[in-house]
Amino acid sequence: MNFLPSLKLNRDRAEMISEVPFRFVRSDHLARLENDQFDLLIIGGGVTGAYAALDASLRGFRVALVEKADFASGTSSKSSKMVHGGLRYIEQGNLSLVR
Repeated sequence: MNFLPSLKLNRDRAEMISEVPFRFVRSDHLARLENDQFDLLIIGGGVTGAYAALDASLRGFRVALVEKADFASGTSSKSSKMVHGGLRYIEQGNLSLVR
């Protein structure tokens, strides 16, 4: 069995997020919801909502996705029987793996 080395960080999540090159400013995106027009509003940023948003945007729709918490923190895996790799399986056409 092979094991990958792990890197333990002694920093909290807020500190690590502050170093991300693209800072997500929720208030800026909420303002866009008020001012811009979208073709589709997706509620829920779990794997199902994320894939629906990806699929619709690739088809040319202007998509807004809203999530009450952090992305992928909801119940998608329980309701759709998909795991985190579900998006990759769908993209590769392995639909039998996500049913």
